[in-house]
Amino acid sequence: MFTHMNAFVMLNESRLSFGQTVCAIHENESKKSRFMFEVFNFGLEQKCKSVYFYWGDIQTFKDKLYEYGLDLESEEIKSNIEVHEADGYYRMVNMDFEKMILKLIESIKDALKEGFKGCIVSGDVGWPIRTQEAIQKYIGYYLKFKNTCPNLPLLRITNFEADKVSTRLLINLLHSHDMVLCSELSLPKQSAIVSEKTKERKQQNIAKVIMKNTKPLSSCYNKRLYKKKVV
Repeated sequence: MFTHMNAFVMLNESRLSFGQTVCAIHENESKKSRFMFEVFNFGLEQKCKSVYFYWGDIQTFKDKLYEYGLDLESEEIKSNIEVHEADGYYRMVNMDFEKMILKLIESIKDALKEGFKGCIVSGDVGWPIRTQEAIQKYIGYYLKFKNTCPNLPLLRITNFEADKVSTRLLINLLHSHDMVLCSELSLPKQSAIVSEKTKERKQQNIAKVIMKNTKPLSSCYNKRLYKKKVV
């Protein structure tokens, strides 16, 4: 599903469930912080533990959440939420996706032992994924994750900065993730997506794929772009 966010998505209306992989593309740090505020509240309401690998200054992030009304330090003391430095974590596992999957499974087991119904693991991708090799490696991780953990009580969310998402990467995200959440200004033009897909000449017509997977939430969304045919 390709869901268009107006400002931020109300997660309770997105039909999220365990086993899903979700990608969220944000215009800026403020929009991402607001989105994660919603993610944490969603986890608290659903009795799920939230684990977040944040790319940036954690104290600044905590201050922002406090402005929104969430005392992150208090929730960390209660073990409802964990926030880790993403850069240090990725260095520790040396970008070994096998290790990352094993650590995700460990997080789920720990959450269940602590009495939670499941686990919501979110992580920031703070570097651009530009080359085809890098895209294939990243997508391969997600496909392996979906095959390894389909029945585990885990919801996986990945945050991207809009300026680090190329058209080609977006196409691959649409195919590999159960849901792509995108704010209005961070979405590449559909004509660019169609053009890229035409050049690649893959099995499917990207216009049809987008039409099938898109469920816009904003009334100002230009649906006419999705009627464009690929020659």
